[in-house]
Amino acid sequence: MNDPALKRHQRACLIPRGEPAASVAESILVQHTPSLPNPLPQPNRYLCILTPSSWFSTAEWSACHARWQARAEAVDEAIDPMPAAMAQAAQAVLDWRAALPEQLQFWREDTPAARSADQRC
Repeated sequence: MNDPALKRHQRACLIPRGEPAASVAESILVQHTPSLPNPLPQPNRYLCILTPSSWFSTAEWSACHARWQARAEAVDEAIDPMPAAMAQAAQAVLDWRAALPEQLQFWREDTPAARSADQRC
């Protein structure tokens, strides 16, 4: 079977050396950089922060980073540190993904639909 989604799920269960993980905790899926800054900056004025998941394409993560970066540039970080922290967290995800070899990438591929349809961040 040549199902791309199945292949992505199988790659998510590997370790960074490309070998099968002994447990889910060792898999590259779990090692994916978190989407939220830790700790969240205070004061936290956001009731719900929607970020792309580990399975979202890199284009969707780039769009999320761009939106948070634009918000960070529009507000004073002393008044609201959240946009800058979220932009840094999204950049950390992009950096982690760039360092992972292509044969281990488990997230959705970048497609024109993925680049234009992202409204979740």
